[in-house]
Parts: sequence; C-alpha cells; structure tokens
Amino acid sequence: MSKSYYQTKIVNKDGLKGKVYVVNGISVPIDSPFAKKSDHANPEQFLGMAL
Repeated sequence: MSKSYYQTKIVNKDGLKGKVYVVNGISVPIDSPFAKKSDHANPEQFLGMAL
C-alpha cells in the first residue's frame, strides 16, 4: 500500500448549485456548467484541475 501524505474532507451538500467546501477550510460557490452567466466555478473545472 502507498503511504498517505495528506488527507482532507470535501463536502458538497447542494449538488450543482450551491457551495463546495473543505472542512475547516475554503468554500467555493459552484453552478451548473450550463449556466449562461455565472461567476461561480463549475464542477468540470474542478475535474480538470485534478488531472
């Protein structure tokens, strides 16, 4: 097994329209990738950053 160097807990209770937050950390408002005008992040952006 590989050794874990870092762990965190991410919470999303509101689905595509709400907030995603790190427990005891940052909070990011999100919106649907199909929203016409939004200054919120969309879930696809987070997937892209994780790759």
